[in-house]
Amino acid sequence: MRLDKNASIGGQPVKRIRDLLRRMETAHWSDQAIADFFRLDAAQANALAGDLVSRGFLQVSERPDHRRFYELGPQGPRLASARLLKPITRAKAESIVAAFLQRVEAINARPELLERVCEVRVFGSRRAQSLYCAIRASPNSPSVSISPAQSCGNRPAATSG
Repeated sequence: MRLDKNASIGGQPVKRIRDLLRRMETAHWSDQAIADFFRLDAAQANALAGDLVSRGFLQVSERPDHRRFYELGPQGPRLASARLLKPITRAKAESIVAAFLQRVEAINARPELLERVCEVRVFGSRRAQSLYCAIRASPNSPSVSISPAQSCGNRPAATSG
């Protein structure tokens, strides 16, 4: 879920709403607990909870004593796990990968090491700001080379030669 960190829901910053939903997890919160969390009066908390229910972030959980509580709604976990970071650019991602491959080359240039990196695969999401690298190592031999040009696209980032 993409969010603008400056957005608001029910007059509250979206980051604070996200923090509430993260705290709630599997718990049931009353209007008073929501009011305390946001430092609101009862009427404001009730209006905020109503807005969150209408958006699917919360749902009403009636108790046998007819007191109203709230739990995460169908959209609640998505907002709770959302990041408020801007996506990184392709150029930034490529520079991160290039710097990583330079470190791999520096490691592979050390003959005293027992293993060397023979394959690097980069995957992840620039939008979510998460790039991951998986490596495969093999016994140290001088025939392994990694080309930064191979690190782009859907092909394996590095291969053994």
